[in-house]
Amino acid sequence: MQKWDLPAMTTIKMAADKGHVHHEPEVPQSGAIFTFGKSKFAENAPSKFWIKRDQIIAMSCGDEHTAVVTHTGRLFTFGSNEFGQLGLGHNNNVLKPSCVKVLKPDKVLAVACGKAHTVVAMASGRLWSFGSNAEGQLGIGPNHQDSVNVPTLVQFSFEMEAIVALEAGNSHTLALGQTGAVYVWGSNKEGQLGLGAEGEESLFVPTKLSAFMESGGPCKSISCGYYHSAIISDQGGLYTFGEADGGKLGLGDATKDADVPTPVDSIQERVR
Repeated sequence: MQKWDLPAMTTIKMAADKGHVHHEPEVPQSGAIFTFGKSKFAENAPSKFWIKRDQIIAMSCGDEHTAVVTHTGRLFTFGSNEFGQLGLGHNNNVLKPSCVKVLKPDKVLAVACGKAHTVVAMASGRLWSFGSNAEGQLGIGPNHQDSVNVPTLVQFSFEMEAIVALEAGNSHTLALGQTGAVYVWGSNKEGQLGLGAEGEESLFVPTKLSAFMESGGPCKSISCGYYHSAIISDQGGLYTFGEADGGKLGLGDATKDADVPTPVDSIQERVR
């Protein structure tokens, strides 16, 4: 089978009306984004884009919106904007990548898209969020409306460490600190925040998973599904919590939700 080096190719397109052959711009060797799949905003056909003179280094997809981070620390968003999840100061859908200019001159380090919300970690150490906040998934406190369309500062009730990773589910958010601590907020209706039986149904500000830090130790990786979460400890242990439907927790019981990080004992070797 012949392999095509797509980034090195120059696409040739025939103009149907005049019969002219013209060349599309050459796709850069790195930093281009290729998209595909069904969308109510575009035809179900592969597409591609890139930011001129600013390589894309990270991206995240929500239910119907996308965010990308560039080498210079800029954030571009596009897609559905019903809840303001693009952070552009309005609620209109956007069909092409648009820069969230209010975040400049600070630099974006990481971004996570939930179903209809977005969370951003900055070089300054600040966290910003925007979009749906019905379950507290923005972490901006209990006195805000159900959605915001501009970046709003995540509120910590304690001294915050540098954040190295972000993940977002349907209506909940996880953040990983440089010490390996995990911070959680948003919906906890299925136990996806891992706070135990006494945990509230929704948290509107970040809370540290202190109990797990004491028993499982620091973490090195986090991930969110729609209604469940997973973390990997420094020792290579995989822990899951939240909704168990369909066996998504890997705990051998698809009927019992887990409200605390629970080890997936069926995996005997270290998880990287």
